[in-house]
Amino acid sequence: MLDALDVRTLLVVVGFVILLASLGMARFASRFPRFPGLAWFAAADLLLAIGILLVVSRDIGPAWLSTVVANLFAVTGLLLNAEGLRRHVGGEWPWWSRPYALFLVHVPLVLWFTYVDHDVRMRVLSHTGFTAWVLAGIAIALWRSPARSRMRFVVAAFALFAVWMAFRGGLALVQAPIPSFMGAGGIHALGLIGYAVFVLVKDAGILQEIVQRSLDEMEQQARTAPLTGLLNRRALTDVAARAMAQAQRRGQPLSVVLVDIDHFKQINDAHGHATGDAVLVEVARRLESQVRAGDACARFGGEEFLVLLPDTGVAQAMQVAQKLRHALQAPPTVAGMALTASFGVAGSEGVDAFDRVLEGADRALYRAKAGGRNRVEGA
Repeated sequence: MLDALDVRTLLVVVGFVILLASLGMARFASRFPRFPGLAWFAAADLLLAIGILLVVSRDIGPAWLSTVVANLFAVTGLLLNAEGLRRHVGGEWPWWSRPYALFLVHVPLVLWFTYVDHDVRMRVLSHTGFTAWVLAGIAIALWRSPARSRMRFVVAAFALFAVWMAFRGGLALVQAPIPSFMGAGGIHALGLIGYAVFVLVKDAGILQEIVQRSLDEMEQQARTAPLTGLLNRRALTDVAARAMAQAQRRGQPLSVVLVDIDHFKQINDAHGHATGDAVLVEVARRLESQVRAGDACARFGGEEFLVLLPDTGVAQAMQVAQKLRHALQAPPTVAGMALTASFGVAGSEGVDAFDRVLEGADRALYRAKAGGRNRVEGA
């Protein structure tokens, strides 16, 4: 059945399928330029498609076009995937993942088995061996990169196609001499279909990763305050509800520290809103640098911040608040101004809802401001 497949027809179909994939990726690259590497993937697919379509003229047109140039286009297209992925996921890749130097071996072999020793079988072996090496190198480098958790689909596409090309090359080695590539046999015809499947799966995996990354960024933007990067009030509500439920379920304390920057309106009036924004950013940075990994910092509104302290009693939370107060006062200053803030602390002991904890912290904060500011008060 496989032997009945017409190789020339398959070349045309596979070439145009990959060409359409290239055009789709190019369109995506133009619409979303913030994702690096997409233009390289489009170019990789385009060169691979041209290389495959040039093979259609095998045994009809000149050998230099249908064999030498076609091979160069095809393998260059595969290599461009390595550069695209390197740019897309970032970081430096090892030299063996981008074996450009193998051109120095591959090209002479193609020329030799085309013009000197006309051996189609060895030419197939040379091409499949080079291709398997390139694909395997890309798969290993991508797997070793920090992006592997979100690029498993793409890694699998490169790895499986590398195995397939290695199998096809091994089969060519043990086969009888092949008189013409157009009659190379069903397994080689099936190998052409593998090119189309590989490109479609690889591009689908890249686009799926981009969609997931975009969704993650949108969720992150919906949960964070744009200026400070801390949790916003909406996200804080969700985090606090879960923390409160966990504290009640486990019988653990939970505390809240409300922070209000002292005389913030005067800073805006005297120095401008740009300076006020710089103060907010610096306060957020200092607060976040002083808390534990399991704690949460949020922009509560205006010049107010909130620090959520799971598994922390009020006495310990008071100590944390004092540490935060000293951290804000520490040099350097912002626009020549020393930063100070007032702090209100409350805990969940004897309270059945987070809103009650928040009310206690708010009353304590009011007392801190009424008592002269730059101080810590507990509920």
